[in-house]
Amino acid sequence: MHACLLIPEIAKLIFTNIYVYGTDGSLINFGDHSFQRVARRSLAALSRACRSFKDIALDALWVKLDNLEPLFACLPRDLWTMTGDGKLLIKRPVTTADWSVFEQYASRVRILGNTDSDIFGGIDAEFVYAMMGFCSQSLLVPNLRILYCKGYPHVLHLCMRYLLGPNLVYLLLVPPTEGFWSNIMPSVLSGLSRHSPQLEVVEFVGPYAMCPRVTAEICPGYLVSLAFKNCGSPSLEFSLPSDLNFVLLTWTNWSSARLIGPRVEVQ
Repeated sequence: MHACLLIPEIAKLIFTNIYVYGTDGSLINFGDHSFQRVARRSLAALSRACRSFKDIALDALWVKLDNLEPLFACLPRDLWTMTGDGKLLIKRPVTTADWSVFEQYASRVRILGNTDSDIFGGIDAEFVYAMMGFCSQSLLVPNLRILYCKGYPHVLHLCMRYLLGPNLVYLLLVPPTEGFWSNIMPSVLSGLSRHSPQLEVVEFVGPYAMCPRVTAEICPGYLVSLAFKNCGSPSLEFSLPSDLNFVLLTWTNWSSARLIGPRVEVQ
């Protein structure tokens, strides 16, 4: 093997390009599921081919997930089983060894979710809560930077808190139904300024994107953009923190909005 491939920066660039461009060097099929499977298989093979490649290849392999299913599916097979309809069910209590496997991969995830699917996929609620109960850091994905959330079963609303970490900079919510805004979700989001102080962009999208009230607690100090798109409500009231230096506020399909707070630019 050429010595250049042992330089971490070069290996990282190559492996990242495999994830983005695949093995044929083209962007034509980027986003296609079969294309992604080939790229992931290539990165998995590279992580096993050489000890020097392992961590760099695993970082590229796990950097983005459409949902949390792959993380739970990488746990020991005696811990879980899959039903005929693709549901992941827990079979026994979680152990320290199980958590160490989960943590090894979860710490590498930087982008989670998309606007088309449930972020928990087919994982049964009991399985999720079992892992949360064993989580020592109160975070399932500690280094997450970008979170796209279309929604998930109501019983998993509280789990959202375990995805809002200190490194999060972008949050997009696409509520699937009006029931998404029960008392639980606004309560979880009210802690954003404490849980995710580096958050810069928050977007609420879709006909059910109307949060009952956007308050100062939902807006961390680093927030620069707050957007509401294609919302079903004709009006909304905003209350923004007084210590914000600047925030870009955008909305579509609204006839009116009331702003409470200084230094706000509206588009």
